[in-house]
Amino acid sequence: KISYQYFLIKEDLPLLHAAYDIKYEPIITLNAKEAIISTCSRFDTDEFINNRNKIWREIYFGVKSHLGGSCCIPKCKKNCPKCPIHEQCISDCKPREKGCNKEEKGLFVELRYLQLHDIDVPDRVMERRLLSLVRDLEKEKEESLNQEALIKKQTDILVYQFRNNATQTIAFSEAQSKLKGDQAKADAHKSTELARINGLASMCSRLGFTQAKDINSLEYLQTLKDSKDNITYSIDFSHAILQNSKLT
Repeated sequence: KISYQYFLIKEDLPLLHAAYDIKYEPIITLNAKEAIISTCSRFDTDEFINNRNKIWREIYFGVKSHLGGSCCIPKCKKNCPKCPIHEQCISDCKPREKGCNKEEKGLFVELRYLQLHDIDVPDRVMERRLLSLVRDLEKEKEESLNQEALIKKQTDILVYQFRNNATQTIAFSEAQSKLKGDQAKADAHKSTELARINGLASMCSRLGFTQAKDINSLEYLQTLKDSKDNITYSIDFSHAILQNSKLT
């Protein structure tokens, strides 16, 4: 339900009575109703429920321009958003001092007040709206489930990648560790061999060994000494007795 109040424009009274005599009220009411219907048809039910202020302003200026025409009402104020709405000029209206003609003055009245009351939404419209809301919720639920599945799949891929990277890192670290260990053993063995060779050369020099057989014998004895834990010594007494009997 919508209620409104309009005022006759004093300076346009001759034009009003010339056009409609004293039977102007039904004509103004009919035109206001047409303007209201035309404006309301641009909005859906949700906007009437959720955005009443916007719809009220649209209806107000729609009726005001329909009744008052494109000519500015007397003494209206332009670019004054803080002024009362009935004192504001309609957007792009023609100033009266520029000479508005009869057609530009509409129905020669000024709309001042308009009130948008409670809106009675038919049950079938509410049912359609609720059904639409349910469908929207179901769609959002489906999208949410799809998004959840996508995120889970992406998470599984990331977990697999992290695990694979961790496995590769561990394997690489173990290989590097083994390589360094083998290199250390090889270096230690090399150092030991160099020390042994240098020691053998020094010993041969001090003993005056220059013949290859003497050097080999010394190296053999050194090897036996180094390997004494793995060698078992035995004395062949029978061979020794036999040798002694031959001597006698």
